[in-house]
Amino acid sequence: MVNSIETGAREEVFRAVRICAPCLDHLGELTFSGAPAELETWREAILARHLFPAVMKAFEAAREGGARELGAVDAVLEAGLAGPPARRSREAGRMLLLELKAPAGERVLERYARAVAGSTVACHFATVFAARAAAFHISPATTMAALIFLEMRSLPVAGVWPAVNAALSGLPASPALLRAA
Repeated sequence: MVNSIETGAREEVFRAVRICAPCLDHLGELTFSGAPAELETWREAILARHLFPAVMKAFEAAREGGARELGAVDAVLEAGLAGPPARRSREAGRMLLLELKAPAGERVLERYARAVAGSTVACHFATVFAARAAAFHISPATTMAALIFLEMRSLPVAGVWPAVNAALSGLPASPALLRAA
């Protein structure tokens, strides 16, 4: 996996963010709400342990047509995340899924939205974001970088890309990311 986002790749990350989370201005903080000094703790405790596996599994579930599998990803996130990060993730996930229509013909997202509206799944942001990325044919590597960018956007502007690069560099190697890189 590429350990840093070069200037040219940043455009792809911005594109993925605009497409997958057009409600960006209304999202607020997600699971990261700390100072740059807390990045390593967040990366190990939340990103590597919970968000990274969830994004990879949700991406595959959406590509393979599994709305139930998206719910299973959410259940794992719900069991692993706690406190304000879990609450913020659910709120942002519901906003993203329920306030924006699924792309035309995306039955997985439509079925998932019905399950969320019926309160049978938690609806975490990472799950919805990855499913939308799969629907728009965005690579897993770009999806992960875009999610991290969204997490880091509360940092001072000059610190966002260094934080994204630092977070990416600590992720485990993944066949999906290696294929996409």
